[in-house]
Amino acid sequence: MKILFATPECAPFVKTGGLGDVSASLPATLAGLGHDVHLLMPAYRGMKVSGEIGDGVELPPWGPWPAAQLVPVKIDSGVTLLLLACPSLYQRPGGPYVDASGRDYHDNALRFGLLARVAAQLGTVHSPLKGWTADVVHANDWPCGLAPLYLAQSRMISPQEPTAASVLTIHNLAFQGVFPMDSAEVLGIPHHWRGMEGVEFWGQLSMLKAGIQYADAITTVSPTYAREIQTPAHGVGFDGILRARSSRLRGILNGIDTRLWDPASDPLLPYHFSRDELQGKASCKTALQARVGLPTDRNAMLLAVVSRLTPQKGIDLVLGRCRASWPRACSSWCWDRASRACSRR
Repeated sequence: MKILFATPECAPFVKTGGLGDVSASLPATLAGLGHDVHLLMPAYRGMKVSGEIGDGVELPPWGPWPAAQLVPVKIDSGVTLLLLACPSLYQRPGGPYVDASGRDYHDNALRFGLLARVAAQLGTVHSPLKGWTADVVHANDWPCGLAPLYLAQSRMISPQEPTAASVLTIHNLAFQGVFPMDSAEVLGIPHHWRGMEGVEFWGQLSMLKAGIQYADAITTVSPTYAREIQTPAHGVGFDGILRARSSRLRGILNGIDTRLWDPASDPLLPYHFSRDELQGKASCKTALQARVGLPTDRNAMLLAVVSRLTPQKGIDLVLGRCRASWPRACSSWCWDRASRACSRR
């Protein structure tokens, strides 16, 4: 099967969270199963990529988008990396979504609209890659959310032509790609798809909603999350939309790449351990206690949180407990012993 994996980030090239890890491991696993996998992502400033570089494919300007180029790179995982090179949109200081000062780029609708459009094009007879057309386009999160819509549009305009099936994976429902509705005109979204049954979300355009509405299948990161996001408490305003599309929604538990995440060989651990030999785990615990200024007690319960500092991840609850239990429950990373206060307040 020919699979296009469209993503705004992929480790180790660009990563802001779990999507970057999944984008690295899942396509590689699919390639290992014998599938022909291409991974499409923007060519951001400062990316370091190694592999066999093929001939670039010119993409002419279209609508509001300038000319661009697809640069194929055969990387070690067996996946063909397709770098979408468009310097005016992607060669900028800052991150994938924000500028150097941490503000969203003002033209993110255009930047990721182009990514979605090219992804969809690779799933039609108009694929810019000679001899390669995707059977399935796998779009990830809001930056690729318009790809299923564009594929549905192609299927509607030319029903006699083969068109790839579309899959949308929701990694984090809280990020919804919301832009002014006048962006729909620029992005080429038909008028009859701009209402509540289409891309409209509280008077604005949501790229994530577009993906949910028009994808052939919707997946998310676990069965539990699939259930949670269909409830008002965790649906972030999308619970009704997801319930309406529940027949297409599946939760598939995220896995890990055990070649990288293996405590028996991880070079970043001071001591190694495995499920059969756990002595090194206790030594790692002692080393961590010493590093963060806690008493080195092998019998003490040690809890750690690896997370972005945002209420969505519950970090406010962690810090609230930290303040309530000082200084016994606080480690040196957040406890300022000189001022006897939590320095992360």
